[in-house]
Amino acid sequence: MAWLQECMDKADEEGLMTDPWPTTKALFDELSLQFQVILECDYAHQKIKHLKQGAIKIDNFMVKFEALVTKSGITNLQAIDLLEQNVNTEIIQALFYQGKQKTVLAEATVEIFQIGHAMEMYRFMKGNQRALGSSGWTSRSSAGGHQQSAGSSNQARAPTATTQYAPMDVDATHTKTKVQYFKCKDYRHFTCDCKQKIDVCSMDHEELRKAFYDEFEEEKREQLKE
Repeated sequence: MAWLQECMDKADEEGLMTDPWPTTKALFDELSLQFQVILECDYAHQKIKHLKQGAIKIDNFMVKFEALVTKSGITNLQAIDLLEQNVNTEIIQALFYQGKQKTVLAEATVEIFQIGHAMEMYRFMKGNQRALGSSGWTSRSSAGGHQQSAGSSNQARAPTATTQYAPMDVDATHTKTKVQYFKCKDYRHFTCDCKQKIDVCSMDHEELRKAFYDEFEEEKREQLKE
């Protein structure tokens, strides 16, 4: 680059230039920019040729494809041909079956995106229906089995006229309860009906532990007596 700068300086001295010559840095930056554009264009050409949709969602694929088309600088018809070659075959088949092929890239991308999105939604709904159907069948089968077993057990345990067990008297069980309230030590009423309720909020930890521990020990002694 030194010889280029010398030539520019010599031409400037001899008056061969009406306008000032650009500096070496300005020329280098301009050439670098031109080469960068060429490299990006070649890179986009290679990528767009090998960009296949495969398992990629249609929206992600279209975003990548349109970005590469912008960088590559290919023509409208070339972009449509590459799009039809690289997108999934089922989408292109539906596009031609419906007669929606376009000659403008913007319109072609819209049609292909709509068809691909509809196919993805259909597969998603079919998958959910299969999953719900299998789980619903399992739950119904298990529920039927539980109902059948519950019915058989209830039928086996149902009292008859010849059995020695009489119908349960709910009031009798309430009056004959052996649950002892730990405050008054009385068997004749429930805890909620006791008039000697303790103030739990005013008790410390040791008092609460002792009170409930006494109740627990009393219940154990009653069970051993029975």
